[in-house]
Amino acid sequence: MNTSFIKLNRDPSAAIAAGSQGAAALLKSITGIIQGNKGNKILKNLQYPTEQLPAEYEENKNLAETMAGTGMPSEQYAMAMRNIQRQQLAMLREAKTRRGGLAVLPSLLRGTNDATLDLDAANAQQRVANQRTLMTVKDRIGGVKRDLFDKNIRDKYIRDYEYAMGLKGMGNQNLYGGADQAIGATTDYFGSKQKPQYTG
Repeated sequence: MNTSFIKLNRDPSAAIAAGSQGAAALLKSITGIIQGNKGNKILKNLQYPTEQLPAEYEENKNLAETMAGTGMPSEQYAMAMRNIQRQQLAMLREAKTRRGGLAVLPSLLRGTNDATLDLDAANAQQRVANQRTLMTVKDRIGGVKRDLFDKNIRDKYIRDYEYAMGLKGMGNQNLYGGADQAIGATTDYFGSKQKPQYTG
């Protein structure tokens, strides 16, 4: 009895095409895995920056609380007080040489009190002006520190985070694209036309 078998051979060009698609799919998948791992590594080592309240703001608060304790420099205040006392002494000496010198005492006392009050008012105004100037300077320093934090730390973190997430996204896209391409190559290969060959 003569039995012949039919052997089905696939077109060699289909095998070559499927092989090259499979290699491309493998390469794409490997690239995707590498990109995903690199993105995960960056994200793992990425520390989110936290901003502390600049110390200058706290110092301004403390400074405002103690504003009443300071004013003109003590030397300046003492010198003005000595000038008032010198003027008072000069008026007393002059009153001694005149008749009715005691009549000058009320106006001398009033003048001394007015001068002292003016000095105290000037001291208070100077104190407020000095503190406001210092507070303004410290506010500016705090603003500069915040800008430096934004530029040197926060912006870099955001750039690194977005880069890492982009790598993960590209990695996933390449991984799934490679798997899809491999499935397509397999489907193309097994779905290609077969040439029957008879053996006998």
